[in-house]
Amino acid sequence: SSQEYSIALSNLSIDLQKTGQFDEAIAMMEELTRQSLDGASLTTSLTNYGNLLLQRGSVDLAKEKLLQVVDIYESDTVAADRVYVQALESMSDLMLREGNLQEASDYIDKGLTIAEEIALGDKMYTLFNQQAKVYISEAKYSKAKEIAEKSYSQVEQLFGAAAVQTAYVRNTLAGIYTQLGQYDDAEQHYLAILPVFRKSFGESHPEYATVAANYSSLLQLKGSFYTAEYYLKIAEEIKRKAYGEENLDYLTTYENLALLYLNTARYTESSAILQNILSLKIRLLESSDPLVAYTYMNLGIVKKQLAEYADAEEFLKSAVSIYEKSYGKGHVYY
Repeated sequence: SSQEYSIALSNLSIDLQKTGQFDEAIAMMEELTRQSLDGASLTTSLTNYGNLLLQRGSVDLAKEKLLQVVDIYESDTVAADRVYVQALESMSDLMLREGNLQEASDYIDKGLTIAEEIALGDKMYTLFNQQAKVYISEAKYSKAKEIAEKSYSQVEQLFGAAAVQTAYVRNTLAGIYTQLGQYDDAEQHYLAILPVFRKSFGESHPEYATVAANYSSLLQLKGSFYTAEYYLKIAEEIKRKAYGEENLDYLTTYENLALLYLNTARYTESSAILQNILSLKIRLLESSDPLVAYTYMNLGIVKKQLAEYADAEEFLKSAVSIYEKSYGKGHVYY
């Protein structure tokens, strides 16, 4: 039947995601959304598709699919359920990526209200975890810690200490401890969750890469640059193979590797990577995008260390110009 075919395609897409075959998974979801679906089948398919696109870095298309789900529920054509809460949570994540913190909070609040109304206790912890991420973005680390610890307590009771659901929350908590300077507490969490992600997703999956990159950032703060490079190279290779080079998530990790080389006085290696990143970002983004300015700024710093002062001045002036136009003279980067 049509419904059985849709379920089969959805399950196949999920299996492909687990093995890091994102292009194939997207093809499956595209095929699924072309089916004549309605009601819960449609909202489930669109939400899964939106989440996959979000993970793949296709933010605009992910937003289109997820907003379509939200519109369906808000038109009262489908009763509020777990899928609606998941779509709201995904929209909050998307708003976080775009820096729209108030909208992210609004989606979280709506999700929490619905989850409580329809008794989805197991979704409360994920929404609390999202709220902690909003507080992190606002640099309200004490509030973030309070709500993340609450989420951690809930998810551990629900799923156990070794569950991947618990590991996701511990990853957020480790990031908060890092920001608060509680490096030993942060490392304890990372060392516990790395094997969980490895077992759940495999060593070639972007989820594992994200945790490896986060752990690398902590190790750099602790001065353990050799081990930090090891984990960051793992993350860079995984994301390059999964997403390709023309992907902003990948480029963020790749740029972090360049900055590690900068911080360890490997200026020539850092410069080569940053110049490659700059050309890729200019192809992907507007030349006036702040993400391009960030690479201009980093290149300017590296070129100064290499005593290539004319190039350094040119790159830094480009960064200053973009930041001033985007944010004004009072912004921290300016």
